[in-house]
Amino acid sequence: MALFQKAFIIQLVLLSLFLCASYGIRIDDSKLPVQTEFQNEKSEDPYLKAICTAQDRCKNKMCTKHLAQGCTCYNNGTCIEGMVNRCIDCTNPDIFAVVEGNGCPKRYPKLCPPLEKSKTKCSSTKYPSCVCKTNGACKMEKTNSCIGCRKASVLAVFQDQTCPASRLQLKDSTEC
Repeated sequence: MALFQKAFIIQLVLLSLFLCASYGIRIDDSKLPVQTEFQNEKSEDPYLKAICTAQDRCKNKMCTKHLAQGCTCYNNGTCIEGMVNRCIDCTNPDIFAVVEGNGCPKRYPKLCPPLEKSKTKCSSTKYPSCVCKTNGACKMEKTNSCIGCRKASVLAVFQDQTCPASRLQLKDSTEC
């Protein structure tokens, strides 16, 4: 009989715990942060994230053999769709970015187009921008993408943005 009473008490305790847990705790809605539509959107730029940095270019790192549909963009501005592996492909110094899971853009954002003989008129407004040179060094300058890309030594201009990395290329192979 005592065993039956203990089992009954345990059942009552478990039932009351279940009821309390299923009822939940009421929260005052006025204290919750308001989530805007902007916060719900994925704010990470896949093209900025795909840029190959000096760290990505180390040849002695371990990479998976996983391939995904994507886009490979070269320093000369051409982009090719196909099977990509960012870890492996970024070891090539001629590759600017590897976008996994997205198609190729018409022109890669921030990458300077090939220099043309006909000079278009540039706005004189300058912004704090990241300028990456063909030698791989990136630094902040006050410029805009039109003015910055007119220099042959400039590879990309991230207008009104911070640098994705301090270097896009390795100084030498001992850097890894």
